[in-house]
Amino acid sequence: MCYPGDGGVFRGVDLTRLAVQDSDACGNRAPAGSGGFVSVQNVLDGLELARSVLCNNSATKEGGAVAAKYTVQQLTIRGGSRVYGNSAGDSGNASAPWECRQRAVPF
Repeated sequence: MCYPGDGGVFRGVDLTRLAVQDSDACGNRAPAGSGGFVSVQNVLDGLELARSVLCNNSATKEGGAVAAKYTVQQLTIRGGSRVYGNSAGDSGNASAPWECRQRAVPF
């Protein structure tokens, strides 16, 4: 998918948790904004990838795959999930939070 602003697939203000399960979230673009896959205009409390691929997403600004304006509280990658090939013009090829507080990578 391709949207001209933020968030190639989804742009939200108050999205607190995002779970991507059994999915390929690949090839999405935000050619004039941030977050090729998803952009959150507030705090993203949790992002979980389970048995999924987050790849080849791009954004002109921040967060090739995921952009959160303030923080990403927790990032969980499990079950053979892969993150690769994401790109951003300014910063954060995979994600661009101003702060990431905790990473949980079980298995």
